[in-house]
Amino acid sequence: MNGADFAKTRQRIFEDVALDNRAVRLRYFREFEAEVAEFADATARAVGIWQPLYRRAGSDARAARVADILHGALELHVASLKLLLTGHPVASAHLFRLAVDTIAIALLASRPELDVLDRYERDRYAIQDAVADVRGFEKVLTVSGNALAALSEAREACARQDRLSTLGITAIGSRAIEESDINDSMAPDARVLALYRDGVQARVALARALPGLVSTVANNLPT
Repeated sequence: MNGADFAKTRQRIFEDVALDNRAVRLRYFREFEAEVAEFADATARAVGIWQPLYRRAGSDARAARVADILHGALELHVASLKLLLTGHPVASAHLFRLAVDTIAIALLASRPELDVLDRYERDRYAIQDAVADVRGFEKVLTVSGNALAALSEAREACARQDRLSTLGITAIGSRAIEESDINDSMAPDARVLALYRDGVQARVALARALPGLVSTVANNLPT
């Protein structure tokens, strides 16, 4: 890498960290505006259920920790879509996986008899097992079949997006974003758009289930 290429690459990385890449996000937002609106509506309903849960926790340290875990999951869920629409499918996929697994941790932690919260906080619980454990403890957790299916499908979507990344589609996306600097009106590559559509739809599907999942956590915790 010569000096000019290094300077250009460094500036791109600096701007990616320091600035809001509005042009890229608007390009993808135009493709998925309706989906983003549904995502925001559903996630807002979930936050509306979480807020009284957080206030209710009060001095109950255990309930407060579960509420904090759930809040972290909601933030990861929103950030994963923002990263995706800003042109970072690989980083977004990792955040989405963490959001899904953290939601599952909150569900498991809401039942003290499962002893998941203490093991998780002592780093003795494998977070990647959380969704499978939610399926195994479905009756104990009283999670609805539809909500459990949505959580499981979201986890499968994470694996699917990992496979797509392995096939190099994200590299195509990176090139398309670089080329789009030349022409802001350029439409995304069709293969990139297919990857993004799968990612957006997976996040919207999970968002639809979030109010029910948050309600389950709230119902399992002491009143």
